[in-house]
Amino acid sequence: NEDGSFLMTTDLEIGNPNSVAFIANTTSCNEIDQYTFLHNLEPVPPDEVSNQFVGLSVVDGFSNNASRIDNGFLADGNEGYAIVIVMFPVYIGCGILSYAINNEPSDGMLLKATMDVYPGYTPGLTVSGSVAVAYRNDGTFKFSYNLEGVETTCADGTCGIHIHAGTSCATDNAVQGHYWNWLILQDLWTTAGGAVYVADDMGNAEGFFSLYNGFSFGKNLGHAVVVHDHNGTRIACGVLEAFV
Repeated sequence: NEDGSFLMTTDLEIGNPNSVAFIANTTSCNEIDQYTFLHNLEPVPPDEVSNQFVGLSVVDGFSNNASRIDNGFLADGNEGYAIVIVMFPVYIGCGILSYAINNEPSDGMLLKATMDVYPGYTPGLTVSGSVAVAYRNDGTFKFSYNLEGVETTCADGTCGIHIHAGTSCATDNAVQGHYWNWLILQDLWTTAGGAVYVADDMGNAEGFFSLYNGFSFGKNLGHAVVVHDHNGTRIACGVLEAFV
């Protein structure tokens, strides 16, 4: 992501739902023991330690989950380090991180939405622009935005932009709430999940983040995208269409 964080995903066959995954401060799975700690550039405050773990929700013996992680390292600083699966206090799995082959966002798996004023919202703000969702082979996607007319106070990266469960921007009720597969993962359409946009002092916002909501290209097709202001008010809406 642009802020240095990254999306850590799991696709595991695993029997126990009370497990977590984390990047360890070792480059060998033969060195994992009770003294294995997190791989972080800086010490992690105690109240933020849980943000470095991916909880493994299990459905029918498989875990497909994701979390936004920021350990201070970019790809090069994490390559070669161990990812550990632990059911405390027992370590039950381990693997070494390496670069994925051919997992760039695909132009052939692209959704786009043209943004307009949210139904019933009285400007205030007149937001326009577009959103693009480009899928990778592993089911994650790059969520890009190019907006005009948003609040300049959204420069702090706390204003949300999300895919919603509704398939229309005709009425507020039609838009519904956040769209994610609650059976397999937590809601990442949050500030902690990285689903935010950053504005400049002219009220323009252009950028991207990576996300996984547990749904495929086809499942997200036709769903509403919503832009929020710094108070959480819905200020713009658009519907995702396949882009060729």
